[in-house]
Amino acid sequence: ALQGSGFLLLRSCALSVELQQRALAAGKELLQETHGIEKHPSDPKRYAMLKLEDLKLESKATARHNLLEYWTALETVKCKVLAALETGLGLAPGFFSTRHSEANNTLRLLHYPPAPGSGNRCKEH
Repeated sequence: ALQGSGFLLLRSCALSVELQQRALAAGKELLQETHGIEKHPSDPKRYAMLKLEDLKLESKATARHNLLEYWTALETVKCKVLAALETGLGLAPGFFSTRHSEANNTLRLLHYPPAPGSGNRCKEH
């Protein structure tokens, strides 16, 4: 696993399709803001790097609430993955989780608008 790619697909009941859809819609809504949204200098994509405290702001409260719920679910999955890795590698319980307990995660919102004729580039997403 992870030898040919830096990506891993995980499925979890903590991340329901409905929660994922609400998080995607919330991300799209927040990317319409101007404050805190970055534009790439040579690419039309828009993005934001959100920290936990960003999700507790008052603006766009419903969108932020949905992303906070998603964030919480991702934290649950993270803890379960770390525990599984500890068990699988024969490490003491908490070996990884104690090293990943700081609230220094980010949630990256990213939107690529349509760019016809742009060559080798991801489609709109």
